[in-house]
Amino acid sequence: MPAGVAPLSRRGLVALGAAGGLFPSPSAVVVVVSAYSAGRATLGLALVGAFSLGLATTLTAVGLALVRGRAVLERHLARPVARLVPLAGAVALVVAGLVIAERGWSALG
Repeated sequence: MPAGVAPLSRRGLVALGAAGGLFPSPSAVVVVVSAYSAGRATLGLALVGAFSLGLATTLTAVGLALVRGRAVLERHLARPVARLVPLAGAVALVVAGLVIAERGWSALG
């Protein structure tokens, strides 16, 4: 993010979109190379185009949701129970990561 640009501003959203599109995804490169080696380069480019469109749509939707929902979140985070929401989200992510790691570890053995 450029210095002096708020992440939830319009300039911040443009920077987020640009950052998402600057570097090709490794999976997109694999798709194009695989499709080219199979003689279906047009299909590979179409798949990468669809992937890119989905990525742009997702980044835009999340950014707009953050901008539009900012006031709502600030209003609701004043409540004591709502202050636990970030903690609950972090705990859920850690637990999900541990479950996935345990399943992977047990599949190795």
